[in-house]
Amino acid sequence: MTRDYDTTNSVALSVVDIDATLEEALERMRQDQRSGIVATDGTRYWLLHAADVVIALAVPDSGRTLRDLPRARIPVPVAPQAYESKTMLRHWLDSVASKYVVMDILHHRVRVVTYHEELQLRLESSPVNCYCAVDKKPVPSGANGGTCPDGHAGQVCCI
Repeated sequence: MTRDYDTTNSVALSVVDIDATLEEALERMRQDQRSGIVATDGTRYWLLHAADVVIALAVPDSGRTLRDLPRARIPVPVAPQAYESKTMLRHWLDSVASKYVVMDILHHRVRVVTYHEELQLRLESSPVNCYCAVDKKPVPSGANGGTCPDGHAGQVCCI
């Protein structure tokens, strides 16, 4: 697989505790106008998407905190050093088999760096109230239990 080593993208996201409620996380994403948030337990980090939060809120008994989300079981790699070039960073991402990395960790903000433009665009958008449970794409004018634009019948989850 060939990757484009001429482009990296970064998105600044808020950091919250892994035990924050889903509602708190979604409210922070809305305030930031971002469809992602980074959760931490103080040593590890998880990139969580608005789709994961909205779907969990729409499905009864799916948990109430970020820790309960399935995606919260896979920590995000943290770049072990400041890389002098984008090429070095991209090679490191390849070596850990990740699409993204957390860098520039401050108390309540981090920078998520990726070379996947689709991920960057998804994170930079504001969260919506409906997502497809199959492909996690936003469905801005969806209805709970509806069909998403890609034809996934009964898979739209809304809050």
